[in-house]
Amino acid sequence: MSLRKALHRLRRRRATQPVHGDSTQALKGLLRGRVRPVLFDVGAHFGETHAGFARNFPDARIYCFEPFPDSFARLAENVADRADSRAFNIGFSDRPGAQEFHANRASPTNSLLELDSRAPETWEMPGLLGERKVNCRFETIDAFMEAQGIARIDLLKLDVQGAEYRVLAGAERALGEGRIDAIYMEIITGPTYVEQWPLERYLAYLHERGFELFGFFNLAYRSDHYLMQLDALFRRAGG
Repeated sequence: MSLRKALHRLRRRRATQPVHGDSTQALKGLLRGRVRPVLFDVGAHFGETHAGFARNFPDARIYCFEPFPDSFARLAENVADRADSRAFNIGFSDRPGAQEFHANRASPTNSLLELDSRAPETWEMPGLLGERKVNCRFETIDAFMEAQGIARIDLLKLDVQGAEYRVLAGAERALGEGRIDAIYMEIITGPTYVEQWPLERYLAYLHERGFELFGFFNLAYRSDHYLMQLDALFRRAGG
């Protein structure tokens, strides 16, 4: 092949392949052909992710979970008009019952975990501080699936501000029995919460449970190009 033809082919490839992965297209690919897939939106906040799920997967059954009462009130309003969406004023963890929930100045940062003293520096936000603790209700995914008669989860989305490993621990039976097909989760890489897991621990944990990494998306960098967080998509190996 001549150099001219090779360069032309390379330019065409660059024009048709995105430089950055598209999480929506990746999720559509993994769920393609599934009839009425079950989507869990854990850490739903006001329903921001739900809106995208409802638009891109119109026949999906979407379960939204938000433990913080103020955020749940807005979530419930935002999903009320969709017949196949349900909102629950609970969070998921490794054990059921009331637990202390850290309500911070910015509600999207609320978490089971306490903010790390380094968080303001990590995120270049001096005002990123905790304000109060509230008792919120938590369940395990395993118990919820059994109580609701849910046989499998096609997509488990997790955005619980550093406590994702606690949610996964409460889904050990479903994970072990192969009843969760894909996991789309936020992973915070910069010091933000006390006891948060590093990226490599999640990779090893899910690999041990039969999942493979499909891709990284929405990488967030600080002004000095330090990686603060990303979204990771895992699928069951061989799926």
